[in-house]
Amino acid sequence: MKKAIDGRGRKSRTRRLEPGLRLAVNALKEKTTAALARRLKITPQAVSQWKRIPINQLVAVERVTNIKRELLRPDIFRRR
Repeated sequence: MKKAIDGRGRKSRTRRLEPGLRLAVNALKEKTTAALARRLKITPQAVSQWKRIPINQLVAVERVTNIKRELLRPDIFRRR
């Protein structure tokens, strides 16, 4: 994890998100993994452990973000 400066000028810990997960987080107004967790009704700790969006959460993430699963997990759903 590297440190970055947040919007308030404080140092915050950030981690690199896999592109599909980053896309889902950025689709929300709050743009945080905690906000995604609230929308999915799971704990923020669960989302923070994700390397990429798990298959069993993919439909729920697609529903709350309105982003197609092909974009969230292109490694599984390849466009033809």
